[in-house]
Amino acid sequence: MKSFFDEMLAERRMRIRMESELLYYKAELSDKQKKLDAITWTISHRLRPPVATILGLSNIFNHENKSDPDNVQVIDGICLASSDLDKIVMDMVKLARNKR
Repeated sequence: MKSFFDEMLAERRMRIRMESELLYYKAELSDKQKKLDAITWTISHRLRPPVATILGLSNIFNHENKSDPDNVQVIDGICLASSDLDKIVMDMVKLARNKR
């Protein structure tokens, strides 16, 4: 049969272990939040501009006269923005792989 002192000591050890685990999980959560913030920043500051460019250029494309000479510039702009977008996505994939 455990003495009162033994029970108190066991409870104290369990509380210390639980507090230690809580600190560990808080640090894990903080680290994951920082990674999520980095992804959010990348989406809003790096990914959004080429998407906005593509959307804007696609709106000014002359669908009624596909041979309109301005359409060549529009298509060139869409290709350039698409290439930028591809590079950004590839960078994000590399970043995600490195952070695992």
